[in-house]
Amino acid sequence: MAEPGEIEMPEPHHVPSHERGFFNLIAVTVALLSAFLAVTKVKSDQTVQAMLTAKTDSVDAWNEYQAKRIRLHVDQAMLVQSKALRSLLNGDTATEYDKEVAKTGERAKRYEGELGELKSKAEAFEHKTEALHARHERFDLADAFLSISLAVLAVVALTQRRWLLLVAGAGALAGIALSVSAFAGWGLPVIAKLAGSH
Repeated sequence: MAEPGEIEMPEPHHVPSHERGFFNLIAVTVALLSAFLAVTKVKSDQTVQAMLTAKTDSVDAWNEYQAKRIRLHVDQAMLVQSKALRSLLNGDTATEYDKEVAKTGERAKRYEGELGELKSKAEAFEHKTEALHARHERFDLADAFLSISLAVLAVVALTQRRWLLLVAGAGALAGIALSVSAFAGWGLPVIAKLAGSH
């Protein structure tokens, strides 16, 4: 006999046969949701790894972009100074100097051409990071809803309050829908707002 405030769990052989189906349904549902949650968690972890890689690639691309911009500015400054110094030179020295100035000018043009490509590359990595982050947010919400559903199913098994199955079912459906949207890469604006995504 249970103490006041405690819930008495029936022994399996004392559960009426018509209620065994109820407990079996809960057990199978818990097993299926747990398996689905495990797969969702693995995919969530993979998404985080991909997000970190994309972020690293973005930072690397922006660093390369900044380095090229600095080189471009240095070469442009050298060209301005070179034009001022050119008037002081003559003969072979001036010819050699002109060759070096021309090389600097070509390098500056090459840097200018590369900057646009590097900026596009860095921005593409940023967009990829943001998309993966939004996907990860959906996986996190799915994890929360599925976990809540499992907890409510445990309460249902203990209390036999069948109306709580509706709460557990709603949580499970929300978690499954979020997982499917994350697996498929679908963007759901309402869910993005709930998750705090951009």
